[in-house]
Amino acid sequence: MTNVLQFSRQKKSSSRSVRPSIRKRGGVRVLLVEDHADTASAMSRLLRAQGFSVDYAATCSEAIHALEMTRYDLMVSDIGLPDGTGLDVMRHARAVGGITGIALSGLNTEHDIRRSKQAGFAIHITKPLNIQQLIESIERLTCATVI
Repeated sequence: MTNVLQFSRQKKSSSRSVRPSIRKRGGVRVLLVEDHADTASAMSRLLRAQGFSVDYAATCSEAIHALEMTRYDLMVSDIGLPDGTGLDVMRHARAVGGITGIALSGLNTEHDIRRSKQAGFAIHITKPLNIQQLIESIERLTCATVI
């Protein structure tokens, strides 16, 4: 069973509308951080087939480098990585670009979910991954749709 948990965030009030505009999926840049090459390849292929623009990083250091070089709309990250955690990468992503993210984890305890939220992830999806739930989560966070 795959669980999807979305965290709500308080938004600061402003005179501008807080509703994001609807974008084509191809306009949504996703950084996928996944250390298992076959999984990353399959996920990238499936997301691209849905019209998303996807870059891939296999380690924390690769992801941090990508975040410093490119503007992303969203990060999808495995929590367990060979040189750190997806939590570390998400903290960096929030600091440099203010982007949000989706955590992918084999762990689903309250402690794990709380740590994901504290790091800045908006959604925590427990593996095994259901690709349709991932796509819906990306759309929900970016207001991307097929146009």
